[in-house]
Amino acid sequence: MGQPPSGGPDQRPGPLPQRPAHPHAGSAPESQSAAGASSAATLASKRSRGCAVAMVAVLAVLALLLVAGGVWAIVTLTTTRSEFGGAPECTVAEGEVLERLVADYDTETAEPISGLGQRRDGRQCKWTTSEDGSVVPAAARLVMVSSTGGWSDDGSADAAEMLRAESEEHAPEELSGIGDEARSWYEFDSGFTWGCVGVQVSNLYTATCYTASVDFQASSSIPDEEVLSEAEELAEAAVRRAADGA
Repeated sequence: MGQPPSGGPDQRPGPLPQRPAHPHAGSAPESQSAAGASSAATLASKRSRGCAVAMVAVLAVLALLLVAGGVWAIVTLTTTRSEFGGAPECTVAEGEVLERLVADYDTETAEPISGLGQRRDGRQCKWTTSEDGSVVPAAARLVMVSSTGGWSDDGSADAAEMLRAESEEHAPEELSGIGDEARSWYEFDSGFTWGCVGVQVSNLYTATCYTASVDFQASSSIPDEEVLSEAEELAEAAVRRAADGA
């Protein structure tokens, strides 16, 4: 076998030719970096939107709480305002009804009630037939107490409590059509029956009592149902005039 000519080209196989590079091989790292940056930006955007939504939700709740608080404050200011700033004058009962029930009357008592405390204001009144009157003797009395209540009460609850406390020892009966709450009962004094009607209207408590004699000698009072009916009529008239600001 012949030898290759001396000095001729080396016939040993050279290094294997490298595969041609992928058309985008050189840009792959750059593309991956861009994609990563885009994903990060998207994630950051989503997180930002999530935070914004959460923040809006929190602000909405806070706004609702503030609105609710404002409404509560308005309701509180509205409902804690007392309708009666003080006990009315005795003149609220002086009118046609009283003139008929206690004809020729003298005002025996018309004065403030002491010792009620800072939140209550009271007045007591009494009318009796004049000693030189020409009619059968009769008498009526009226107690009125207003309450300013407390920071969460306009005085209505206190007025209702006064009504219950005053009437409960007399076996009262519920009445309808007068004030917010009303009760009737009887009281007995020196052989005479007094018909009494207690009323709570807003922050005012009133107690109206009436009696009348069957004769000029004041031997006994008229029937129980009559004194109670007359007391109810007088109470209704007094409460109506008090509510009207008379």
